[in-house]
This record gives sequence, structure tokens and C-alpha cells, in this order.
Amino acid sequence: MVVNLKSDGTFYSMEPFITGFIENNNYIGRPADVLVIKDGSLLVSDDYNGAVWRVSYKAGSIVRQ
Repeated sequence: MVVNLKSDGTFYSMEPFITGFIENNNYIGRPADVLVIKDGSLLVSDDYNGAVWRVSYKAGSIVRQ
């Protein structure tokens, strides 16, 4: 989830950030831990699949790696 804050730091809204780990009420992944690396990307470990997902920003597009 992403929590958006007002300029004074108080809660404004909340929205999903990464989805898709549950399909048809069944787990297909389970995020377990996160790490921010030097380039600003977010690494998310998936202990259900033994995978690590890299989340990075590119203006105007969604890139899956």
C-alpha cells in the first residue's frame, strides 16, 4: 500500500502499490521483505516463489522485470 500524506504529514489517502499476488482467491506469491537499492529501485522478496521483484520508476510506463 502507498500512504499519501498532506503537507503537514497527516494522513490523506491510501492505495494499492503492488498487486497480483492473489488470483482467484489463491496465493500465487507472497511478498516478505523490501530493500531500497542505490538507484532508487525497490526489491521485493517473494518467499512463495523464491523470487525477487525489482520495482523501478520510468515516467509514463510500467515495466515488469
